[in-house]
Amino acid sequence: MAKLAEAYLHLKLVSVPDNVGELGDQVMRDAVKAASGVYQFPVSVSVRLEEGSLKYWTSVVGRLCVAIAAYPTVKMGMVELYKDAKIFGSIVSERMMVEVPPASVVYRIERRTQDSGRIYRLHKRIDKIDRSRSMLNASAVEAELRSIQDELDRIVGGLSDEDAEFLIKNLSINAKQNAI
Repeated sequence: MAKLAEAYLHLKLVSVPDNVGELGDQVMRDAVKAASGVYQFPVSVSVRLEEGSLKYWTSVVGRLCVAIAAYPTVKMGMVELYKDAKIFGSIVSERMMVEVPPASVVYRIERRTQDSGRIYRLHKRIDKIDRSRSMLNASAVEAELRSIQDELDRIVGGLSDEDAEFLIKNLSINAKQNAI
């Protein structure tokens, strides 16, 4: 399973509300609704709550090979999955802001693209090296390909074997042949 998206909210509370558990339940309902509207394939949603200053992590996980295959092409899937992660994060962040207890201050709110963003950025780097290879000297190409390989290793290290194999297989052939 790949972590497709995450929304994070950190509040500074004047006092801890009595209904913290209810807030967590509402965030979960909102996150499930957002995920079902954004993702057109099976995903799992989780909400982690840390009391004290009150922090919420709302995460979406799914099988990467299923997620990308939900789009017409692999390349489009990588791009759209990244966009979907941003949309999910925005929707959930907005909903979490509605649920903020009175007399609290929002310390930090984030939309995190997680594996979707890492794959998107790696895909962009591979496309760039494919396009500019003829304009770069051999050592610059080799250094970038090593860096791409290192990043690919980091990404696939956190994926299931099936998702890792799918990702490696479906990256640009030209860069993949030189990077792996």
